[in-house]
Amino acid sequence: MTRSKQALTRIIGSALMIAFMSLFIFSFTKTFTVKPDPAISTFALTDYPPRKLSSDDKKLLSIPFIKGNFLLYSGRIDVSMSTHDGDLVVFVPSYTGYLSLQSGDRLLYESKSSGSEFAPNRLQTAFLELEKPYTNHIIYNLIIPDGFIGSPSVLYTGPKEFLEPNHLRYELYKTDLRFFNWSVEVFVICFMGLLFLLRSLDKTYIPYFEAFVFLALFQSPIVLSGFFNLFNLYPYIAVLSLPLTPILFEIHGKITQTSIKLHLQKIKIIMYLIACFLIALELLIPMLNLRKINLFITFPSLLLAIIVLAVWSYYDFIKCNNFKSFVFSLLMTFVAFSIGHDLAVRVGALQSPILMSTLSTFCFLSTLSIIVSSEILKSRTALENHAIISERKLSEMQTELQKSFERTIKLKTENAIQVESTRITRDLHDGVLTYLSMIKTLAEEQSDETLRNIEKLSTNALLEIRAIIENDCSDASNILNMISTLRSQIRIHKEKEDISIHWDILKLADQNIISQTHSLNILRIIQEAINNAMHRAHSKKIIIAVDCLEDENTVVFVVKNTNGRPFSQRKETGQGIQNMKRRAKLIGAEFELTGLTDGAVMQLTYKRDILPQT
Repeated sequence: MTRSKQALTRIIGSALMIAFMSLFIFSFTKTFTVKPDPAISTFALTDYPPRKLSSDDKKLLSIPFIKGNFLLYSGRIDVSMSTHDGDLVVFVPSYTGYLSLQSGDRLLYESKSSGSEFAPNRLQTAFLELEKPYTNHIIYNLIIPDGFIGSPSVLYTGPKEFLEPNHLRYELYKTDLRFFNWSVEVFVICFMGLLFLLRSLDKTYIPYFEAFVFLALFQSPIVLSGFFNLFNLYPYIAVLSLPLTPILFEIHGKITQTSIKLHLQKIKIIMYLIACFLIALELLIPMLNLRKINLFITFPSLLLAIIVLAVWSYYDFIKCNNFKSFVFSLLMTFVAFSIGHDLAVRVGALQSPILMSTLSTFCFLSTLSIIVSSEILKSRTALENHAIISERKLSEMQTELQKSFERTIKLKTENAIQVESTRITRDLHDGVLTYLSMIKTLAEEQSDETLRNIEKLSTNALLEIRAIIENDCSDASNILNMISTLRSQIRIHKEKEDISIHWDILKLADQNIISQTHSLNILRIIQEAINNAMHRAHSKKIIIAVDCLEDENTVVFVVKNTNGRPFSQRKETGQGIQNMKRRAKLIGAEFELTGLTDGAVMQLTYKRDILPQT
């Protein structure tokens, strides 16, 4: 799909979503509208011209607690026209200020049953059943502050079965849903605060936390009205929404993953200072009306910022195809519509039976909670993946450390062997070699054949010991030289015993893989195998062969003796064979001894990468 088609699809999808949202808002508004019916009478409480509230009016209405400049709307409602035989009720969906309803000298309704508190900033609802027999007229008194700007209040009279469903919907929406929002917000605040204390959340989640605090703070005066009268504090709480603008920009940056080149922290601090300054100024100058400042400055500024965020998020969605940007754009559009609707109702530009702030708060709370939860789950998944990767790397490091440890042990073992070989060589030179030289000298002076044989044997022993002493560990072909020396040493036995010995060791000239410290052990194994073939098996034919395998990392030594005594694995378990096995194990070689009908085959397989076993 081309880029233009993708953009067109996004635009159509966005238009459908916005249309659906608008239809939902329209249906929502209609739900709380009292449907016209001949049995229902409608009265506007502010149709009559108001007058200044006087002290006599306060005494007459028993409202001495109301102080300041207020206007009194008073009028008479005729309910004698109702022809309905059922219960008759009076329903005022929304009003601000103080409202009392009287029938003759009897008080039917008052804003506060105690008559000791007054909350001009609270939107209230009145619903009461009229007792039979109905009086012809109801007198109402509506008191609002002088200069108050707001939507006109409407009073309905009619059958209970017609108006009670509207009242129940109002209570569910204005009371129950608001209390549910506030409870969730307080829970989220406490939960996130605990996570911050436990350092399970980092500072990137602070904007979300501040947004939840503001939401709970704005609804506290209404939710806690059963315990405290905080409605007079509502203008001060509302002006604190000034810092909410940079907070929303921070949330936008977190959700859409875009960098905002603004000093949001500094702007937020400035907004806090401005809000505190306005509050202090209103306390010092009573004539300053914070309610008007909120209606004409605070909330319009917030509305403008939300509109900018909605457009910005939608642009991010079109540009980057970020679904979170689309969700945030729809959320900001709905919140902007709700704030604009409520502002129009507050300033009297729009007559609406209900405010949409509770619904927008619920949507904002739900969306923000889902986003925060998804971000936390995403972070947790990332941490788990990081832990798995770290565990894998740790395992690899442990394996490498184990290999390094084994190499270190190998080097230490080889070094210890070298040191011990040096000591043995020195002892051979200083001790055994001296005595053999003396035996050779004494045997040379005699003419007896036995002594001549002793002289030859001592000569071979001297040559072998010198070969050991003069072994050059830096010579890569050391094993070939040592086997060649061995070949010359056993020539005398070959001539005397009439033994045929065939040597096939030229392939050793091309190899360079045998460890320098392992050459002597290989020589001793071959020497012991030849010695067993000559003196134990009395073989007349011996073959010594060397083969280098194709992988160039393995050398195979074979000693085969025939025309002699048969080999028995159960009987031939002398010290010589055990020494050959120990030497093979020491250098990491594979030792195999196979019996024949007239001899045996010894095979020694040496590999470069096999570590010696201790």
